[in-house]
Amino acid sequence: MTVLEAKRGDIEVGLGQCVAQMFGARLFNERAGYPGGRLFGVVTTVEAWQFLRLDGPTVTLHPSRLFIDDLGAILAAFRSVLVPAAA
Repeated sequence: MTVLEAKRGDIEVGLGQCVAQMFGARLFNERAGYPGGRLFGVVTTVEAWQFLRLDGPTVTLHPSRLFIDDLGAILAAFRSVLVPAAA
């Protein structure tokens, strides 16, 4: 997972950099012998949080931006990324 602080409070500007970091993480993983798999990223202003997923060549944005006043939703998003679902 990559985490990026949006500069000047502009999440849209940070999205491209986050995607580049995710592709870089994929390349690093492949060179380390861990190919494939989904990668996740988040761009935040601290007040607002935008989650992303890189699956193959496709980048998907979470359908809604999350805000700090709904901390439970932000923590749930992190949990869904970091804790594998029970099989």
